Amino acid sequence: MELTQEYFDKGLANIVDEIGSLKKIMATKDDIKAIRAEMATKEELKNQLADQSTELKEYVQESFAAQQVWMDERFRELIVKYDVRQRVEKLEKEFLEFKPGKPVHA
Repeated sequence: MELTQEYFDKGLANIVDEIGSLKKIMATKDDIKAIRAEMATKEELKNQLADQSTELKEYVQESFAAQQVWMDERFRELIVKYDVRQRVEKLEKEFLEFKPGKPVHA
């Protein structure tokens, strides 16, 4: 291959075409400035994270409180249903009031 002026001109023309096509897809300074203007700062992100953390903590606390209320109500229901203390007291009273009649002989 001979290194001629035509060879170098074609090579340079290809490079210039590639640069031209790259310029079309590259962001301009104005594009970058617009992106920077829309970006959140570290402080804004920190504040958003703090707000979301607070919301999540409140949600979890409310959930636990609701769950505790339900459990307390359920325990009360179970105590009322299965508590034998009242039945035992009633039986003790009945026993004390019981007056046996004639003894039964076998």
